[in-house]
Amino acid sequence: GIPSDWRNIHLTSGASDGIKTIMEILITNNGKDRAGFMIPIPQYPFYTSIIAEFNAHPVSKRVN
Repeated sequence: GIPSDWRNIHLTSGASDGIKTIMEILITNNGKDRAGFMIPIPQYPFYTSIIAEFNAHPVSKRVN
């Protein structure tokens, strides 16, 4: 029993689909500037492919 509201729950068909959906929601630049996404290095390769698909650019952050 964790209190929740159905309007705040988003179901996806998997982790990759969820990541892609959230990144798409976060891009709000209306084509004026390329969006940037901070990603950890080393990183899951899916991040850079989705970033390229949305014509955004990666902002790398080394994680020790």
